[in-house]
Amino acid sequence: MALANSTRGLPNGGGGGGSGSSSSSAEPPLFPDILELNVGGQVYVTRRCTVVSVPDSLLWRMFTQQQPQELARDSKGRFFLDRDGFLFRYILDYLRDLQLADAKFRRVARITVCGKTSLAKEVFGDTLNESRDPDRPPERYTSRYYLKFNFLEQAFDKLSESGFHMVACSSTGTCAFASADQSEDKIWTSYTEYVFCRE
Repeated sequence: MALANSTRGLPNGGGGGGSGSSSSSAEPPLFPDILELNVGGQVYVTRRCTVVSVPDSLLWRMFTQQQPQELARDSKGRFFLDRDGFLFRYILDYLRDLQLADAKFRRVARITVCGKTSLAKEVFGDTLNESRDPDRPPERYTSRYYLKFNFLEQAFDKLSESGFHMVACSSTGTCAFASADQSEDKIWTSYTEYVFCRE
């Protein structure tokens, strides 16, 4: 819902000059340095200089070539963009440092290490995160360690270099019957288990 002539969040109520202004003509209202954006229902707060960092882009045109009162606002006075709010975070990340983030579609959430503590430390060294089980004796077993990286190939290489070979693997499918309260991430979560052995 767009609010006509909304001046919420603008300096001096959005007016170009107050009663003590010495300019003879009214200055056009300026955008605030900090912008509140409602993108498809997701709220983002960012600096105006970030939003206009790519010349001739849609956002640049909106926040340099138009006046604040010309842009659609939501019921709380935030600038409204009718776009996918979830995906906008990637655009905003790009605008912040002008670099594209690596694709995460092949990234696994976490690689958990289960086995004898001394072997896990021998194979993975400083790439092993022991924070969930820091005082485990070397002769004991654990299933609480995980790796500091998320690339299976890297884990397989480390195991192979230490003389291990894969003897089995199994995996789960995605959630077949999901209740309405589960998030998209939970519905599509699955895991694969790989078993390695050293002779």
